[in-house]
Amino acid sequence: MLTRPPLAAGLPLLGSALALRADPLGFLLEQYLDLGPIFRVGALHRRFTVLAGPAANRFAAREGDRIMSGARDWATFAREVEAEHFLAGVDGPLHSQLRKIIKKPYSRRTAQAQLPTLVETTRRAVSARPAGRVVVVREFMQRLVAEQIGQITLGSGPGEVFDDFVVFMRNLLNAVLGQQPLFTLRFPAYRRSHRRVMDLARRLVAEHQADKDPDREPDLVDYFLAAIEENPGLISEGDLLIGVVGPYLAGIDTAAGTLSFMLYALLRDPALLARLRDEVDQTFAAGPLSAARLRDMPVLYATAIETLRMYPVAPMVPRHATCDFAFAGHRVEEGEALMLATGVAHFDPEIYAEPHRFDIERCMHPRNEHRQPGAFAPYGFGAHTCAGAGMAEVQIMVTMAALLHFADIRLAESDYRLHTTYNPSPMPDDAFRVGFSLRRAEA
Repeated sequence: MLTRPPLAAGLPLLGSALALRADPLGFLLEQYLDLGPIFRVGALHRRFTVLAGPAANRFAAREGDRIMSGARDWATFAREVEAEHFLAGVDGPLHSQLRKIIKKPYSRRTAQAQLPTLVETTRRAVSARPAGRVVVVREFMQRLVAEQIGQITLGSGPGEVFDDFVVFMRNLLNAVLGQQPLFTLRFPAYRRSHRRVMDLARRLVAEHQADKDPDREPDLVDYFLAAIEENPGLISEGDLLIGVVGPYLAGIDTAAGTLSFMLYALLRDPALLARLRDEVDQTFAAGPLSAARLRDMPVLYATAIETLRMYPVAPMVPRHATCDFAFAGHRVEEGEALMLATGVAHFDPEIYAEPHRFDIERCMHPRNEHRQPGAFAPYGFGAHTCAGAGMAEVQIMVTMAALLHFADIRLAESDYRLHTTYNPSPMPDDAFRVGFSLRRAEA
């Protein structure tokens, strides 16, 4: 007989809210280990039914696109940017049609074709830091990633508008996820950044419309403009503008966060750092970095995958039920707010040996713990799997390889221990600072 999911640990509403704010993934993991793969949580002014663990990930991957939707969860975002068909908030054939537009510019192959760009932007970022100067890792990685992904997909980085992207995305996502009131989107600082971001999008569109060079390799803007020409009713102006600046927004917290956590893990493990640097230096010594050489770097790959496992930057996905359904012996009713805690599976002790220990061997043959069904979901699932997952993986691996090749990196405070903040995505706090010294100035 189906029952309603249990309430998480019987916590009062305020207790749940505080726990979710401080360490949402840790809190949900604790409830999963106590209550199983489905339970209810009260937080702030909302209640969620949480699906967590490998069985939930498998269920969501198999059935999620049929019985769940993100339309209601992303409605605030869509309204704010005046998007009629915001990708994260649409489903079915329309979602597939929109994904086809960005498939090539966001692909792994596109990133692989731009390996020299990824290496050179990293080299310049390191070289621009005076010897001995300490930098906040979060900000350094955000600026570097935004520049890289802009160069790859749009032909230019965000320039002086970078700070506006941070303000715009952070405030809008926090409002969408209920972390701050909606009225904060009326504040002057946010409105100014919003305007500057959209002005940049309009400028990029105008420049591409004016550029008639037939030999220029098409980029993301060109794909959007071609889609509008082929199907004028498919993409509104709001859809176009947010789609154009999407690359800057996509990497500011995700790829940058993963790189920040990855660097921390390496600096805390000198033996792993030396092992990876040796692999990196041997690869660069063999000639310019290529896709084939990148595939032949098992330590780098395993370090990236273990970082994505232990420090997932998108550990929860909001959805709502579009129909009644059953999972793990419990009933979920149409319209219920759902939280798919995809990152909980990353710490399931039945899947991962010593799950709270950073261990790249678990991501290598013969263990391959992350390849167990439902065990690893850093990019979401099903039709809504992150469109830029392949590109992000390449970017993360190449950027870290270049950082280790061009620079010696040290903790500004040798006794620093990681403290993760959520604003709204997880990121090391600003006390995580490092100093660079050049190992070599040229590739």
